[in-house]
Amino acid sequence: MKRKIIKQGHNTLTMTLPSEWVKKLNLKAGDEIDLNEKGGSLMVNGKQNNENKSTTIDITGFTGFRCFGGSFNQHIGKATTKLS
Repeated sequence: MKRKIIKQGHNTLTMTLPSEWVKKLNLKAGDEIDLNEKGGSLMVNGKQNNENKSTTIDITGFTGFRCFGGSFNQHIGKATTKLS
């Protein structure tokens, strides 16, 4: 599928999303989607249901809170910490 790049403003480029895909995922204006770049490719992922996703993070031996970001970057709705 091909899409044209549209210039908006001085430094912004945009592209449209296929309407069938948008309808299938029930996306609305203002919803967030994920973009992942790998080499010369860009993967677009629609919104996901995070209500039932959870993870446990064992922070034994960690100092600081840097370990938490990865959990939420992977779209985990609930994170529980474990400190032994």
